[in-house]
Amino acid sequence: MKAKISNLVLIFALFIIPNYSKAQGFWKVQNPLPTSEVLYDVYSLPNSEISWAVGAGGCIINTVNGGNTWTNLNSGTNFCLKGVKFFDANTGWVAGDSGTILKTTNGGTTWTRRTSGTTLNLRDLHFIDKNTVWALGDIYNKSSVIVKSTDGGDNWTQQIFPTTDFFDIFFIDANNGWAVGRLGAMLNTTNGGATWTAKTYGIIRDLYAVFFINTSIGWASGLQGTIIKTVDGGSTWIPQSSGFPLENLTSLYFVDANTGWFNIDDHIAKTTDGGTNWIVQFNNSSVSFNRLWFSNATSGLAVGRGGIYKTNN
Repeated sequence: MKAKISNLVLIFALFIIPNYSKAQGFWKVQNPLPTSEVLYDVYSLPNSEISWAVGAGGCIINTVNGGNTWTNLNSGTNFCLKGVKFFDANTGWVAGDSGTILKTTNGGTTWTRRTSGTTLNLRDLHFIDKNTVWALGDIYNKSSVIVKSTDGGDNWTQQIFPTTDFFDIFFIDANNGWAVGRLGAMLNTTNGGATWTAKTYGIIRDLYAVFFINTSIGWASGLQGTIIKTVDGGSTWIPQSSGFPLENLTSLYFVDANTGWFNIDDHIAKTTDGGTNWIVQFNNSSVSFNRLWFSNATSGLAVGRGGIYKTNN
């Protein structure tokens, strides 16, 4: 009897283990590691091998070959940098602690500090075109700020100063944008941030990420495996199952209405049906991811504590 049970366990393992190993193969660590600093954000130009990542200690790194090798760039600051976006291969912006905003016009070779008008810790950036950029910042468990530039990041004006933490910002176009934060807080604007309206979705859990593919379809994710979807421009939100009820979903990226990814600390999962089902692509307890980004439907990068990971499928 014991022999039969052992044989059954072995047969079961042979079926299960290869599937898990195959999932691990979707994401590969990039070696050598270009920095020992924790990385908080990564951005890739669309359909390009050019990317940038930012992190603690003023770290900015850049790749021009899809992440195979990285170059350390001189940011000119020691503040922790938490957001990075580029309009093209030359013009980009970085945001960080103590209201830090940096701008480059030569791909990151040199950076110029701009006055953001706030001393709050800026954590995220979003742009629509070369001139129109937003930055989001907060003081932990106290308040937030959203600032906007209409001249390519040279000058910034404060749009709103909420009395709760907001963690992520996303604009679909020059008018329609969203911000999400603590205890399920959601803000929506339809006029480029001139005014913001509070929205609710019925669950009081922190939201860490928001992503829209058009004015109708979007997702938000956060505490305890929370992921919600809207198909009517945010009028209503439908809960979806992430499969991780005890984990925090800190980043989202979708390439179309069906295909997207999220990350928690040490997992990356993918959906091909709009979020109804999710398949784990990566699991490594030695890694703690903060952000992922894709240049197209197959090429993506994920960064955090423990390295930079890349996928081409």
